[in-house]
Amino acid sequence: DWTFSANYNGSYNEYLEQSELSGYNQSSAAIVGYEAGPLSASLNVGVNFGSGANRYYAAVVDQLSVSYGLSARYRISPKTSLTSSLSQMLTSASGSNSSDTSSFSLNTSALWRYSALTEFGPGIRYTSDTGESGRTSIGPTLNMNYKLAKKVSMTSQVGMEFAQYQDGSSTDPSLTSLIGLNYKASRLWGMSLSLYRGTQAHPTTAGGFDEITSLTLGYNRKIRRATLNLGLSYETNVAQTPGNGATASPDTAYPNYNGSLSMPLFANKATGSVFFNYRGQSGAATTGSGDSAQIGFRLG
Repeated sequence: DWTFSANYNGSYNEYLEQSELSGYNQSSAAIVGYEAGPLSASLNVGVNFGSGANRYYAAVVDQLSVSYGLSARYRISPKTSLTSSLSQMLTSASGSNSSDTSSFSLNTSALWRYSALTEFGPGIRYTSDTGESGRTSIGPTLNMNYKLAKKVSMTSQVGMEFAQYQDGSSTDPSLTSLIGLNYKASRLWGMSLSLYRGTQAHPTTAGGFDEITSLTLGYNRKIRRATLNLGLSYETNVAQTPGNGATASPDTAYPNYNGSLSMPLFANKATGSVFFNYRGQSGAATTGSGDSAQIGFRLG
């Protein structure tokens, strides 16, 4: 069986009082899936182009990102499966202080189905990140997946990585994690939780890397015909240099809060919502801190 899907999204942001920050964003993606007997696989390709204010670069830039990913699962027996995935993202941005970055990841694991709900097993993960400098890592992982019908599902990967930089230096072993948890208590409400910890090349600090820890929590609730969505996330970027601790670039934290109340309109042919977004930033290299709040109405 083959499945295909493709999508395109475009948006434009206009700042009325600071027009130099205005810009647009375009993204497109295609996914191909294949399943036959014990084998299932998928391939996805995406392109994103953004122009305007970018808080990660702390500047107004034109940014182009190209990504692809390939994943496969082969069922050896009713209780044993092999999984493998690889992905890569290439990013470039305009500006004299920015550099092209690339991130590559390869995962392989063997999973044993403990029960109809749970499977777990060991694996190995290899990564390569490049910017002004390069960093490679390899290490073991422990993977566990849990699914209770449509009510509870969890995907998790926790591992250690042993990294080496382009100049030959290395660091102490570090912890990596990728955990996603969904809980649908009833048809009225549900929650989601995700945790990510990893490293990526910094686009504006020569030879620098960021150790990223991100935690996101979401909540949704049906209220008659309307749906309430609440979310919060907190991300920290800890600056690293090859073989040493923190660079001159300060550590940065990003707290985010958002909420929306939406309901169907025009005989269920459209959806309208009122929303609130808050984005904070502290420890940035430019002004030290900054935040923004947005409230508005969305029609889809």
